[in-house]
Parts: sequence; C-alpha cells; structure tokens
Amino acid sequence: MKKILFVLLCLLFTGCSNNKNVDDNNVTISNPIIEVNSKEELEDIVGYSVPLLDKEVENFYVIKDIKHVRIYYKDDSVFEMAKGNDDISGIYGAILEKEEKINNINVKYYTYNIINYIIWTSNGYSYSYMDNKELNVNEVKELVR
Repeated sequence: MKKILFVLLCLLFTGCSNNKNVDDNNVTISNPIIEVNSKEELEDIVGYSVPLLDKEVENFYVIKDIKHVRIYYKDDSVFEMAKGNDDISGIYGAILEKEEKINNINVKYYTYNIINYIIWTSNGYSYSYMDNKELNVNEVKELVR
C-alpha cells in the first residue's frame, strides 16, 4: 500500500514541479521528494517540529518545495504533515465515519477501501495519519496535540 501511495505521490509532484533545467535540447526534471535519515534532518529541511510516534520508522520523506513531511512506519502506518489547513491525505472519495474533539482539536475519521485514516489541522499545520488496520486510539491521541 505505501509503495503505491509513494509512487502516486512521486508522479503527482514530478508532473507539477517547476524545477526544469534546460540544457541544449534535453529537459530534466528534478525529483522534489527526498529521503532523509532522521527526524532531525527532516526538521532541518522543513523548518518546523514534527511529532514522531514511539515505534520503528521505516522511511522519512520530504517534498522539499512545499515542505510536506511523510513518515512511513514499519507497521505500514503513514503520518503526513504540512503547513496549511488542507486535507493532505491524498485520498479522495473516502467515507467520513465520525468526527470528534481530541485536545480541543476537531479530528475526522475516514475509511477508503481497506485504509483507515484521520485528518486534522492545528496551529497552521495540516496532518494525516493512515493505516490499513484499525487506528490505534493511543497513537491518535499522541499525534493530535
């Protein structure tokens, strides 16, 4: 699931990138998605603090041009964060299952096929957390601050 989402995200942002370097008749488009090695490196690039769940991370990615963070965990869950107040999940056509307040923040729970995910906004940032299993209530409460 996460590899398909990553490929789709790469295709989306590669096609929308303005980073075209022209050399003679050749056009190259740089990949705006970069993999980083740590939370600290990720935060240095985006310039803001990123929450991290207490579980093993598989990969850290950032879409450098728009400072969009994506963290893949070893259990196949995915966390995203970006500046703004938009739905950054990249999933459209999902079913809103419920809304609730956590730490005085409105959280929306969605399902789409086998994917369960939540979205919320807080202090000028948008968040998304998804899993193909039932969402862990403690992890949700840990992220939503």
